[in-house]
Amino acid sequence: MTFAAVMTEKGTGAIATVLVYGSGAEGILRGIFRPAVEFEQGGIFVGRIVDGDSIIDQVTIGCEGPDSFAINAHGNPLIVERIMELLAGKGAQLITAEQMLAKTLADQGQLSSIGIEARVAQRCAKTLAGTRILIEQEKGGLTRLLRQWHDEPDSGSLDNINQQAQQVLEDSRAPNVLIYGARIILAGPPNSGKSTLLNALAGRTKAIVSDIAGTTRDWVSSDCRLGRLETHIIDTAGLDEVLVGRAGGSIDRAAQRRSMELVDSADIVLLVLDGASPERAYGDWQDVLAKPRVLSVINKCDMPGCKTTGWKLPQWMDGPIFISAKAQENLDGLVEKIQYVLGVDNINDSAAVAFTRRQRQLLEEIANCADREQAGELIRRLLNSAVSV
Repeated sequence: MTFAAVMTEKGTGAIATVLVYGSGAEGILRGIFRPAVEFEQGGIFVGRIVDGDSIIDQVTIGCEGPDSFAINAHGNPLIVERIMELLAGKGAQLITAEQMLAKTLADQGQLSSIGIEARVAQRCAKTLAGTRILIEQEKGGLTRLLRQWHDEPDSGSLDNINQQAQQVLEDSRAPNVLIYGARIILAGPPNSGKSTLLNALAGRTKAIVSDIAGTTRDWVSSDCRLGRLETHIIDTAGLDEVLVGRAGGSIDRAAQRRSMELVDSADIVLLVLDGASPERAYGDWQDVLAKPRVLSVINKCDMPGCKTTGWKLPQWMDGPIFISAKAQENLDGLVEKIQYVLGVDNINDSAAVAFTRRQRQLLEEIANCADREQAGELIRRLLNSAVSV
């Protein structure tokens, strides 16, 4: 079987790399590369990719190893697409870069399944700290813990393994935020300054700002760096039962329903409130926000009417942080509080971390497993089962 994948990021870069891998790779390339050459491992060959009498592009082909060839072509997406279509027409199965990396690493046989997943995840790690965590998982971290369970079956009771598996799951939330980035939702009543806060954190205008309540009816988002975090911040429609009840309120109801869906997907919710209106802190939607990692943000603290007392916030919520998005006051304090709430300030890079869905599912099974032999089989699957990307 032969596989082909574009290994470079999408876009109009100067060079795009297509990896062709498998037992039939050399045969396929002989049919589409001119002039004809004898491919030798370690060699680099200059020529053209052709489709019959049509020249697609001038390229270099590097023979990286047995049955492994890197085509370096011009990065124009149209050229890359034509090359991939040609390879598919010659019998290659098109896969993603992550699938190709997992396949080649598995064939080398030097890493456990956890190590392969760590290498694959490094391609999309958002921060250097996240990359360090993933590197540690290859032979230390989660791999070390699983090998301890596997190689020393008598060293710990099943109850101990259950507890350790559950602890890994609980301790993995913060590291995953560093690896994959944090999803931050701005929620709260209309005209509390959510859009202004988004623009202030993003450092540029992303959302329309108006004194009219309900200006934002759909979500607006921005990617930005906050401290040591890479974040995706989403500004949602204002939560307000008055807007829902007004004429034409069906649009507002749909927007607020979408806001609630986004809240459910958040790593952290910033509940943005108008500093001059403590009585509007909550409406009928307060139960929806009754969940961990909701941070109350009192905005407009530069205004004379801003109140530091009288806020009727739930007992489960920590004390609010006061800012002015418009004047950009105390935004550094807000960023520090976000990092604190997400738990990314003091992470041990060498600790065991579950960073894929497969790992989390199997660890959940181990945590709830009542049979030592079955637990051993789950541990072996975590270490040695085929990786699906």
